Amino acid sequence: MRVALLALLVASATITLAQAQGAHSGVVLVDVDQKTGKVTNAKILQSTGNADYDNTALKKFRQWRFKPGTTARQVKIPITFVPAGNHY
Repeated sequence: MRVALLALLVASATITLAQAQGAHSGVVLVDVDQKTGKVTNAKILQSTGNADYDNTALKKFRQWRFKPGTTARQVKIPITFVPAGNHY
């Protein structure tokens, strides 16, 4: 199953075109409480190379909720920040 389908609450991260000079990719690891589906911790496994992007991703992933009992205790989530209007 795709992680995006399991997320019940996804807070959007807003990055302006001025902040984004190109695509920045990384990986976040989230810990999930199996009973509640709440993310209990999030950490950067691979940095985007931009501390602001990394911190924004962590803040938003800590707000995620999964359907209880439907995902692993830890989930790796790839992230990519792109300039507004660009699609990858």
